[in-house]
Amino acid sequence: VGYCTHTLSKMNIKDENEATSKLAAERQVKKFGLFIEEYAEDLRGLKNRLNGHGEPPVIPNMGKEQLTLIELTHSDNKTISKVALALVSLIEEMTKLKDEGAKSLVTPLLVYGEGEDCSKDQNGCLMIGRMLSHFQHIACYIDHCKDVVSNLLLQMNVLLGNQSPIKLGLVRLMIVWETLAQLLGVLAMMDVAVSSPLIQQHWGQYKRMIKGLRHEPEKYGGDVDSVRKLEKVLLDLENKIINGNMLSTVISLGLDGSKAMFDEIGASVRNILAEVESHPLTGGEQFVAASCLTALLQQITKQQDRKMVTKLWEVAKKLPGCAVALHNGITWMPEEFFLKYLPQSAEGQTPQEKKLETNIETSRKSWLGSRLNTLSAEVKTLKTNVANWIVNMNVKIPKNQTNMQLVDLSERAELIMVGIALAQGGRNILNSCLTLYAKLDQPMTKSAIASLVEIMIQIKVVQEIFHNYTQEIASIGLSAQQHTQFLILNMIQQAKKGIVSDKKYSEARLDILSCLLLVEKAMAGPGTIQRQVLSSVSLSMAASGKNGLRDDDMRSMTEQLSRLKLMISIAHEISSACNTEFLFGQKDVLSIMIDTVYATKMADHLNFTLKGMQDCSRILFSAKHLPEPNGLSLIENLKDYLESLISSQVVAPLCMEIETELRLTVHKQAGLQLDDRNPFKLTPTDLLPFLESGPVNILGRKISIKQRVEAYLEKTFYNLTTVSLHNWRTYGEMRQQARTRLGLETVEDHLPPQTIEQGLDVLEMMRNIHIFTAGYNYNMNSQVFIEQTSNSKHLNTISIKHIANSIRTHGAGIMNTTVNFTYQFLRKKFAIFSQFLYDEHIKSRLVKDFRFFKENKAALDQNYPFDRAVKFNRGIRKLGLMPDGVSTYLDQFRLLISHIGNAMGFVRMVRSGGLHSTASSIQFVPDIEDIPNFAELVTAEQLGEDSRAAAEALDAAIENLSSNFCSSNQYFNLLVQVFSGQLNDDKHTHLKNFYLILPPLAVNYIEHITASKEKIFKKNLDGAAFTDDGFSMGLAYCLTLLDQWKQADSLHWFESVEKTLVGEKQRVENQRAGEKDEKLQNTLTLTLKRLETTIREFQLLHFSVTSARIFFQGDSLADDEDTKSTISGKDSNV
Repeated sequence: VGYCTHTLSKMNIKDENEATSKLAAERQVKKFGLFIEEYAEDLRGLKNRLNGHGEPPVIPNMGKEQLTLIELTHSDNKTISKVALALVSLIEEMTKLKDEGAKSLVTPLLVYGEGEDCSKDQNGCLMIGRMLSHFQHIACYIDHCKDVVSNLLLQMNVLLGNQSPIKLGLVRLMIVWETLAQLLGVLAMMDVAVSSPLIQQHWGQYKRMIKGLRHEPEKYGGDVDSVRKLEKVLLDLENKIINGNMLSTVISLGLDGSKAMFDEIGASVRNILAEVESHPLTGGEQFVAASCLTALLQQITKQQDRKMVTKLWEVAKKLPGCAVALHNGITWMPEEFFLKYLPQSAEGQTPQEKKLETNIETSRKSWLGSRLNTLSAEVKTLKTNVANWIVNMNVKIPKNQTNMQLVDLSERAELIMVGIALAQGGRNILNSCLTLYAKLDQPMTKSAIASLVEIMIQIKVVQEIFHNYTQEIASIGLSAQQHTQFLILNMIQQAKKGIVSDKKYSEARLDILSCLLLVEKAMAGPGTIQRQVLSSVSLSMAASGKNGLRDDDMRSMTEQLSRLKLMISIAHEISSACNTEFLFGQKDVLSIMIDTVYATKMADHLNFTLKGMQDCSRILFSAKHLPEPNGLSLIENLKDYLESLISSQVVAPLCMEIETELRLTVHKQAGLQLDDRNPFKLTPTDLLPFLESGPVNILGRKISIKQRVEAYLEKTFYNLTTVSLHNWRTYGEMRQQARTRLGLETVEDHLPPQTIEQGLDVLEMMRNIHIFTAGYNYNMNSQVFIEQTSNSKHLNTISIKHIANSIRTHGAGIMNTTVNFTYQFLRKKFAIFSQFLYDEHIKSRLVKDFRFFKENKAALDQNYPFDRAVKFNRGIRKLGLMPDGVSTYLDQFRLLISHIGNAMGFVRMVRSGGLHSTASSIQFVPDIEDIPNFAELVTAEQLGEDSRAAAEALDAAIENLSSNFCSSNQYFNLLVQVFSGQLNDDKHTHLKNFYLILPPLAVNYIEHITASKEKIFKKNLDGAAFTDDGFSMGLAYCLTLLDQWKQADSLHWFESVEKTLVGEKQRVENQRAGEKDEKLQNTLTLTLKRLETTIREFQLLHFSVTSARIFFQGDSLADDEDTKSTISGKDSNV
């Protein structure tokens, strides 16, 4: 039992361990799954951000046909196969010609003159010369178009005539005539493009230049015959192309057609016009095609159908602005076309036609006026529809397309077509308004431009959504193709059953069945444009005659084929609907658009606005008038132009607004009275979106608005701080505000409060030492001189670094020269010093104090009384004031002592600066105790004389640095010994009582420094100071010279001061504690505060004097000879 129990417990433990391990594993797997999901989400976000700056969507869903057209049209009915082969071939050829003309041939004409100086005749001739090959290409293209059109008309004339090879009756081949009309429309568009005034002007200049070559063709490497041949070529190009006769050349066909073909063309024109009438906003290019087809019909019939021309005028009146704005920005004016290709005599015009022709310009202007009133409402509708469409796209088109039902497929395909329709509608509104306003030179209101900006943004938003769902759209398009082909095949099967079930045999039914078999064969393969065209042609033939397909079946199949065509070319449809290359000629409007985007603070719209202009790059690549063939210089010009717009209309005002906002915020915090900046009363400016929008992509050139703003702030803060160093704190606070509120990282300028390295030059201070010592205050602890007053808002400072820089500039020899100048300065100051103490008033008072202290020494406990020093200080005032009316004689003597101390502080700083300069130079010597002799090393290596000379110079330089670094020159001791002997002789016995003036001088100094420090916090800063250690240094120097430290110490002055003031402070505190009157308590508090300040200042003076005393207690002094030689020596470097 025990064994079994033990075994069961082990099994339970094992099961628990397994369960625990399994649970832990499940948790880890779950965590890993969450990590993968987060990572995928991050990648998706990164993709979206990158896609936001990428190229338009490319959906690779158009199948590539593997079969040849002959194999595709093969059937048992040879006649039907041949007819289908001929028609499909012609349609394909016309489609290729149409695409070539619209994409390759017309665009170089549109960009002609861009990037060149067109004001010079020479440049015009060069550009036309480069365009000659393109014009020759166009001439060959026109000849090819004429051949194709002639072939088509001959084929259709036979097919629709009495000698038709098929027995189907009247055939309605709308697809053939629509394709022909589109080709003719491209030719009409090229006629408008080539009529540019610049092309016409330069062509005339080029012809005149060629004409001038006849006189001296040898000069240019030719002969007269070659010049004449060239003129003949130019004349042919002029007649066919430059004069705008491309369409006229193609339709000038001398052939006799059948009435059935003419009726077929007329019916096709009426069908196209009916579609244009139903959709006038999007039917502009179809109207151009119908007008061109009408011109062809009039040319080959030699007759004019007045009803059709009247219908054209009526439909033209319904077009936006009675004109057509083509997709590339060309404006096609119908009245000009009718006047040239559909001329009518005055008698043949109806009153309505005359009215239309006369008032068409007025009609356009009135349309433009009414257009502005409805534009804002249309924009709101478009925005609402686009927003709904985006929501449906995000909801109904998931990333996973598996298990898609038929209902889902139809709904998603319809959703894609709705997006294309929205983009096309917005594009047509934008194109028509901008193009017609520019054509008619009509002004635009700001609100209208803002509406147009919103339309362009909505177009690009639709394009962005299509870009994000590229793979899903490709999958839906392919599935929709397959489903549409399936539906068409079912319809063909039903139609075949009806034909086969009929017992009556006829050739017409056989031909219809053969046509249906061709459709079935085409639909059984991949979805390609070639199969779709073959199906359309075959269905058109199958619907002909009495025995053809029923109208309902034909209508259903035609709708499905149209849907199939859209699904096959869905990438092209999306690209065309979202293409805004017509903005190429609207650069001025783009500037206003960007300005509008910034004014509305819609940062997310900036990228979309720029994308609209970047579509123009496709046109620029086709430029032929430049030296380089691919228009790269125009692309760079476009990049520069767009970048300049961003800099001038977004970055510059954004920088100004941010700087203003930061400045107002800092000043508001400083307590300045500004306008009310309450966010509840004044809408705050939201500047973050532009900084957080990321880099702007301009054709591959990335521009970071945030970095440019940071660079502007860095430059502004640095420059303004340099100009006014006293404002360094303000700009520092602005920098912090920019970092915390806007996330702007700017580089610290490090200007204030650091020392400016060079500062005043030692030579200037040395030569004007009397001005320097009087204008600067000395701080002994930090060894720095601070300017007393300044006309600017900042004070200059002199530190050891400045002295070291000057020594590095002028050499170490200026140190001895500085001591010599200081010696000369001190001689003059000690003369005044001696005169003051020799004065009878001063000398008698000092003698009187000496006797008093000597007689009352025991009673005073060896302490000089504080009250007597105060009385001495006040008594001097009775002797009179200085000419300034403020200072007394004792004040002037205190200043004299301070000037002497400043001079000594200057000498001390010069020595420290010399050591600092020498240390920075000698730091590269590894060991100054063991310096090798390089001259000996060079000699040992037997190097040349130049090396020896260089080594000797190096040894001398290192020796000089080493001696300066190790020098123990005690300049203080030198200056003490120079003057001590003279001032302690029998001639200067009046100086022996100098130590007795120490107490009143200290009282005078305390009054002065206290008043100076209090002025720092007042508005008037004259006389403000926080340090004046020159007095302490001068006092210690004078006591050392006169050897009166023992006498000064015997006064126990500072102990007496502390004892007196502390006692007074205790008395006031006791009095305040027992006082009940509040006003008297306040008075006593102020008195107490004044006493504390006085005590603290006397303590500081005591510390400073004690510290300065140490400087003059050297262990050894220089000999008299060394002293005299040092003082009298002159440095050769000065």
